[in-house]
Amino acid sequence: DNLCTSEYMPTSVASKYHWRVHRGVEFCYDSLDETPRDPNVTTRVVEDNLMNYKLLCRNIDQVGNGVMIERFQGRACSGRADTPEKWRMVFAPMNFPALTKLFQGSCVRWNSMYAKFDRPWASSHFPNCAEYACKEGLCAGGRIASGDEWTPYAGPINTVKGVATVGAAPTIVIATWLLPVVA
Repeated sequence: DNLCTSEYMPTSVASKYHWRVHRGVEFCYDSLDETPRDPNVTTRVVEDNLMNYKLLCRNIDQVGNGVMIERFQGRACSGRADTPEKWRMVFAPMNFPALTKLFQGSCVRWNSMYAKFDRPWASSHFPNCAEYACKEGLCAGGRIASGDEWTPYAGPINTVKGVATVGAAPTIVIATWLLPVVA
């Protein structure tokens, strides 16, 4: 539920994860799939563990939450590093206010479901990537309507005037798009 008050019951689409911080390595984690499995099910279970990764402050497309995931080949985030990936590609689309609330132990939207940690993280355990995050308008993970929480956008159809350069001559461009109105 959207308040995370219902007792967790694993299903075919819901899982339980344990995030473990590596001491002595800044912002290095393991995310372990601890979903209870039915011992009578004979199908092969694919574990969804994510091991030895760091949270980095970056935003390569200007719509991200400012946090990227960098996986490492060695234990405790050592050895060769893979190319950093966007938070939304590894976990779920989430804007900066929602991600901050998740780390603070609040219930937030996670794809089509809701999730929360069992307790807030110490602020020293996650990077403050505010200066890298998309802060207003249509950001990955939801439009930031009030600056502090994710809400579906409800408003008029927008018309934006901008300048586009075609060859050497600037051209005025008008873009109109329909945005769903959610009550």
